[in-house]
Order: sequence, then structure tokens, then C-alpha cells
Amino acid sequence: MRLDRFSKTGEVDPERFDVLFVGGASIQKGVPYLLEAFSRPRHPKKRPTFVGAASRDLRHFPKQDSMPEGVEIAERWPQDRLRGIMSRSQMMVLPGVEEGLALVQAQAMTCGCPVIASENTGARDLLTYGVERFIVSNRSSESIAHCSQELADDPARRETTSHSALERALSMGGWHEYGERMIQVLTKLTDTRHLIRGASGFTNGITHVSQP
Repeated sequence: MRLDRFSKTGEVDPERFDVLFVGGASIQKGVPYLLEAFSRPRHPKKRPTFVGAASRDLRHFPKQDSMPEGVEIAERWPQDRLRGIMSRSQMMVLPGVEEGLALVQAQAMTCGCPVIASENTGARDLLTYGVERFIVSNRSSESIAHCSQELADDPARRETTSHSALERALSMGGWHEYGERMIQVLTKLTDTRHLIRGASGFTNGITHVSQP
């Protein structure tokens, strides 16, 4: 999916609290922690939407009839509909346990949707904690619930975070610039690992080829 195909197309309903998850529903994506966290925030009209197919490793992923009341599950949505739900959601949660830098974070921010993500989504070096997104501890439903409740209790904070997310996404300049920033972060991490390897003799699976 391309970042330049996403934009803010609607407004949130102040009477609702819509929470979005986009991606393959799996243990690796941290879905069990999201489900546990979602049961905690207090809001009379909270509703989660899951966009993405459930993987085989998530054996206990609830079926439609056992999900929280009002949940919507869709294996795949066209991008115009995804833009709409991102624009109307109070937040998107990415509780990944193990994954790379998820492009869907930038897509949501381009739609003005605040992001709550775990440490393992790769965005700490690209985005600002507490400004346009929230970074939570890995495997911590409690941290997700805390940030969710903060946005549910403070519509003004949610609005400020939404504007910051949109401005930050626009400042990236599109998918090419976003990708360039990702490469810079990965290069920095690789160089750091190389220095550690040189000091300790531990290769950690990284092979260094000297240039002639």
C-alpha cells in the first residue's frame, strides 16, 4: 500500500470511541494483548474494528459471536474504505510483539488517526512519543489500556494528538521519504551491531564484507 493514497476523509464521532487494528491477526502482531486491553477502558460506546485475516498461530482468536459487543471484523477492505475508518477512529493500536517498521502507522497518521504501538513496531526513532503517538511496553495490555483510557477521557488531548499525527505524516513527504528514513534507522542499527561485534567477537549473524 502507498502512503500517498491515504488522506483524512472524515471526522470522528465525539459520542463514540472507535479503536482500530490493521494487520494479520496473530500472536506476533500482539492481538491477544489488544483484546485484553480493550476490555478495560471505560466508555459507553467503545467499538473495535479488526481489518486483517486471523493467522493459524492464533488458535484462541475469538470468533465473531464471542468478540466484544459491536466489533467489526473484515479480512480485507479496499483502500478508500480503510482511509475512511482511519479518519473516523479515535486511535489505531499496533501491539506487535515482533515485527519490522509498520507502514500502516504512517497511513493512519496521514488520516489524522493517533497511534498506540508497542516498542517493537520500529517507530521510536521516527516519531515523537506523546506528541503524535504513544509507545507502550511490549506484551503489556495494561499499558495499552492506560493510553486508551487517557484518550477516551480527554477528547481535547485526542484532537491535539490527531493534528500532530497529521502534520508529522505530511512532513515525511510521502512513501519515498518515509522509506529513506527507515533505511537510515536500519543502517544505524546495523552499524551499531557491527561495532559491538568488533569489540566482542560476536557476529550475531551479521557478515561484514570489506570494500577493496
